[in-house]
Amino acid sequence: MPVPPKAKPQPPWPEQVGYITATTRPLNCLVFLLPILVLHQIGLLVFASYSPGGDTQVNAALAMLRGLLSLFGYGGLYLPGLVVVIVLLIWHLAKGYPWQVRARTILGMAVESFLFAWPVWGLCTLVVTGSSAEASAGVLMSGNPSELNSATGRAVLMIGAGIYEELLFRLSLISIIALLLSRVGSLREGYALLFAAIASALLFGAYHFYFGPEPVPFDWARFGFYFLGGVYFTGLYVLRGFGITVGAHITYNLIVLFAKIITATS
Repeated sequence: MPVPPKAKPQPPWPEQVGYITATTRPLNCLVFLLPILVLHQIGLLVFASYSPGGDTQVNAALAMLRGLLSLFGYGGLYLPGLVVVIVLLIWHLAKGYPWQVRARTILGMAVESFLFAWPVWGLCTLVVTGSSAEASAGVLMSGNPSELNSATGRAVLMIGAGIYEELLFRLSLISIIALLLSRVGSLREGYALLFAAIASALLFGAYHFYFGPEPVPFDWARFGFYFLGGVYFTGLYVLRGFGITVGAHITYNLIVLFAKIITATS
């Protein structure tokens, strides 16, 4: 009597893979980030259009992504948010993961995002001091922080920075560099990832000086902070996934903003 063929094993469900693995899955990252993306898009419409000329202000990373999309004939302020959704969905489908999300996984990602933001704040206080510290905060928030609309608009910009800087420098740039080095350069995967992480962190540091709306004087202390911050976020991305890294980056940006507001109003 012939033996029936064994059924192909199905991908493990989030309950079986455990919390640590589940938080790095693209579907969980999407569900975690989707409210933030929606909030940012609403914020761009409601709060970020306060310049005298009426132009909607965006962070440099979002402007770079919009410029890249325009080369292919795709425009619109809100298209980059859709790109994040599409990338995570394609990643999920390509891996064949199940369509299941647990609420406690998303809650855990929020808690981790809050906790992992504070080491960056500690790093800033250690590396960037004195006038450089004031300049570092000023890069993230210019204008009068006591004005509600201005402060809220800056918060929207910082949320966007956390989303699109991680999309460009971690999810995209590290993956592309590591892939080229391992496939074309024949480097071992570990060495390729290490080189990609260092290159991404260097570009991340330079980005804060040369890709903003206004020229920023170069400062070695601040560059060192941005470089080490890039290394930190890279490690977080590799170990804890894209969603938590974005959440931690946004939380740190908002901590800087609120600290600046409290300082200005005290």
